[in-house]
Amino acid sequence: MYYKTILSAATISLVLSACGNEKNSATEIAAPAEPIKTTVFLFPASNGSNGYELWKTDGSAENTAMVKDINPSGDSNPHKFVRVGKKTFFVANDGTNDEELWVSDGTDTGTQLVKDINPSGSSDPSYLTSFNGKIYFNAEDANGEEELWVSDGTEVGTQILKDISANSNGSYPTDFTIFNGELYFQASDYTGTGAELWKTDGTEAGTVLAADIYAGTGSSSPSQLTVIGDTLYFSATDADGAELWKYNNGTATQVKDIYANGSGSYPSSLTVFSNTLYFSARTAADGTELWSSDGTLANTQIVSNIYSGAGSSYPSKLRVAGDTLYFNARNQTNGYELWKTDGTSTTMVKNINTVSTLVAKASPSAFLAATTGTDQSSSLSRLVSIGSNVLFSANDGTNGSELWASNGTEAGTTLIKDIHSSGSSTPSSLGQLYYSDAPVLTLSDGTVLFQAMSADKGIELWKSDGTSDGTLMIMDINPDMGNGLPSQAQ
Repeated sequence: MYYKTILSAATISLVLSACGNEKNSATEIAAPAEPIKTTVFLFPASNGSNGYELWKTDGSAENTAMVKDINPSGDSNPHKFVRVGKKTFFVANDGTNDEELWVSDGTDTGTQLVKDINPSGSSDPSYLTSFNGKIYFNAEDANGEEELWVSDGTEVGTQILKDISANSNGSYPTDFTIFNGELYFQASDYTGTGAELWKTDGTEAGTVLAADIYAGTGSSSPSQLTVIGDTLYFSATDADGAELWKYNNGTATQVKDIYANGSGSYPSSLTVFSNTLYFSARTAADGTELWSSDGTLANTQIVSNIYSGAGSSYPSKLRVAGDTLYFNARNQTNGYELWKTDGTSTTMVKNINTVSTLVAKASPSAFLAATTGTDQSSSLSRLVSIGSNVLFSANDGTNGSELWASNGTEAGTTLIKDIHSSGSSTPSSLGQLYYSDAPVLTLSDGTVLFQAMSADKGIELWKSDGTSDGTLMIMDINPDMGNGLPSQAQ
């Protein structure tokens, strides 16, 4: 079969970053290419008798089982998984301590509450990041202050790293990224500066303001921190609005005022491709389109005006696979479809959804297409790189939202399997299954895991090697039409 040629089990790489809640999923940054192999990983599931609790799998039914019923009286809803060595940190609610930090080695006895950070409520740990063998995160204490915390997996080793904000507001640290051996993030001290760029070496004394980009009490709110070599790129706001910035040699500078009247170009989806930064940005003349930058003013430029004129193609879901950058975009004629660029030539890979009238399995967007006469969107999910190919969820207007793959050619962009024969299986958590750390994880059999709904089952755990025969439900965790996995990844 075709997919056995381009998507053999030996070539599959799996990105298991998180389907975190809104605090953990604000950015789209391409994961590193080198895979980290693992045989077992954790996820939330319900067997119908217990609520959504901590489960584990190695990709086989016989080794898919509940690790611990953390909340015997309800759902513990474990989520935001991050691996640190042989430990996995996550957030769960045991029914007594609300949402707090937990740790597990994959066994019942080795699954424990790390610390009740907020005894009067939920500390709601977020932005969990592995750095130098520990976990760093944002948490809220009993006073309602969100500050920078650190944990080695023990209660005594879990503490606030630094009270960055001198008053009772909290510093709200977010957007953690490792750069030059230190952890960079956004925070506010609420004294002389607003939300600015901070860094830490893991000590209280070494947790300091890196750059006050918007001078005074204004907030530059640096976000989408992305590293290329010795330079840290990000979106930040000053008097020019939200624009592309860089930080190196201890200094932050604006790369270019792309939208030159102070409105801001709002760079987003920052992604590294061929040692160059690619991102979405807007101008008055071209709308929101695909841009690239090597960090210099002269070479920060639009890649292609896909939606010609001032209309916007809104590029998103950027994903590198081999020597190609794939993304989701639209033009005047087609809805949102799969596009690609090599940095020079930018083309639509395939118009997956050509339907402009209502059909039995079409998405609600067909109503808009029927009135405008334009094609509706294929509604691509986040793309997962598989060698030089990509795997994704898409809706062709006939088969509903199902699992697809592409090698970058029109002929090689094909539906893998119609999992739900009378509706949409809506493959989700693809390449993200509940993990919030960036490194690529690959199961020993080389399969991609995801959750999907079939015609006779609820939402269950599936895997795919890129072939129709190799796309299988691992286990009917909640028998028959019950949902074994949450309807939306947390």
